[in-house]
Amino acid sequence: RMVIKYLNYRNEACTRELCDYAKGELRVEPGATNIVVMFSVRGGGNVDYVDREDSRKPWIRDKKGRRVQEKFYFPEGDGIRHHFKIDGSPLHAYVTEEYEL
Repeated sequence: RMVIKYLNYRNEACTRELCDYAKGELRVEPGATNIVVMFSVRGGGNVDYVDREDSRKPWIRDKKGRRVQEKFYFPEGDGIRHHFKIDGSPLHAYVTEEYEL
């Protein structure tokens, strides 16, 4: 599941969700700003943050040692086209690829 949170052109908080767990596309309205993209997997687990530069892909953890949900930030939505690929199991999902199209 992909969730996008943003401010619309009237500065109102908006949330869009895509519940297709295989493939999909979500669009935000023109003029959207402060965009945050995050993912969860079937069963409700978060797609957590890993160090993609490290071949072992270790989890990024908070100060209490808990895994952190990965979030992607975009200042504006106009003209943005971005690709994300998620891998792993429902309890150990992470983004393996992310890039601008």
